[in-house]
Amino acid sequence: MGADLLLVCWWTTKPDEVDFDKGRAELASVTFDDIEAIENFRYGEYDSDDSRYEDEEVFLAEIARPQMLDALNEVEACWRDGVYDRATDVYRFGPVKVLITGGTSWGDDPSSMFTSMTLIPDRIAVACGFFH
Repeated sequence: MGADLLLVCWWTTKPDEVDFDKGRAELASVTFDDIEAIENFRYGEYDSDDSRYEDEEVFLAEIARPQMLDALNEVEACWRDGVYDRATDVYRFGPVKVLITGGTSWGDDPSSMFTSMTLIPDRIAVACGFFH
């Protein structure tokens, strides 16, 4: 039996210009179509049979955006403070600074930071200043 390696990373060549407040401001305009994996928001305390999932705006306002905000705050803390857990770290490769996390594909998500980073749409990461 084998296991695949899953990685997620956010990088920038301008680490001093990363601005999480811009990402938080952009969260208000996230639409249902921006969310890549709706099922990721159904974990935790929420029941997938909850009627709030039927109305896209209610889902965004009461479930998705608050979870994305929590995830973005967690990513910011790791980006600013460095080492998060054994499966997550911030590295420098010359002019590039990278936040990377991952692990095996079987079982639960590889790390809690992996879960957080994959909840956040790419356009929010771009608004913060990543991928430049």
